[in-house]
Amino acid sequence: MYLRLGFDHIFNYDAYDHLIYVLVIIAPFRISQLKQILILLTGFTLGHSLTLALASLNIIPVAENWIEFLIPVTIFLTAFLNLVDLGFRKRKKKQLLEHNWLNYSLAVVFGLIHGLGFSNNLRPLLSEGENLLARLFSFNIGIEVGQIVIAVFALALLSFTVKILKIKHNAWNFVVSLLVLILSFNLMIQTRFW
Repeated sequence: MYLRLGFDHIFNYDAYDHLIYVLVIIAPFRISQLKQILILLTGFTLGHSLTLALASLNIIPVAENWIEFLIPVTIFLTAFLNLVDLGFRKRKKKQLLEHNWLNYSLAVVFGLIHGLGFSNNLRPLLSEGENLLARLFSFNIGIEVGQIVIAVFALALLSFTVKILKIKHNAWNFVVSLLVLILSFNLMIQTRFW
């Protein structure tokens, strides 16, 4: 049940922020860079799994209005960094490695914030019981499977765009990142934080 709940959460219209985050985090990568994509998604999952568990178990408090504002901020920053990075494509190998570690670190940190947001949805569904950690684990696996489905779909669309339509990868990255930047800015404005 919780596996399905995690999977359904990804494809719920009310949680489209997660969907656009996954799209924008992988937008700069090519299909041949599957390892880097999986590292980013796994880092994000580890981050949100940790705070999801801690917040759902009431170990750390969640200020809902702050979290609802910070989630679109993380999406906005990721899209913005993608756009800035398009101007720095000719990097040396050492700079690329340092840049990748920055991306991985940000994915984990941003995952921590997103996990707190997930906890707001999951906490009411969890009842006290001995299988609480198993339910949290199952929910996280469902989210991870949903993220992989999104990534596969995005990579298939990217492949179609680049190979069939002959659109350059940088154009793909630019369009996806710009659209997500606009959507996330709109989400920031709509939050109750203001």
